[in-house]
Amino acid sequence: ADLSVTELQTYRSLAAPAPPFDRLNVRDYSAALLQWWKVNNPTIPAWAKAARIVFGLSCTSAAAERVFSHVKAMYGTGHDSILADELQGSVMLRYNKRAVG
Repeated sequence: ADLSVTELQTYRSLAAPAPPFDRLNVRDYSAALLQWWKVNNPTIPAWAKAARIVFGLSCTSAAAERVFSHVKAMYGTGHDSILADELQGSVMLRYNKRAVG
């Protein structure tokens, strides 16, 4: 059987007796959840890796909005025809606070 499928059964057996985490306190909830994964990481490594990926996802679009703001400031609203490589390079330089020539 697939390792992640086998680990699913192990995950369920580990998660079942775990006490419920207090979702009303974000700091305590996050600390308890991360501690649970830290303790159980060696037993279910494939699922722990998936959890790290999910926990690493940004829940806001602020970074993308900053990029769009930089593009608008650099090129105005008529930036549709700019080559993608030029646009990407210019945005990276500006975002990293280097002069764009």
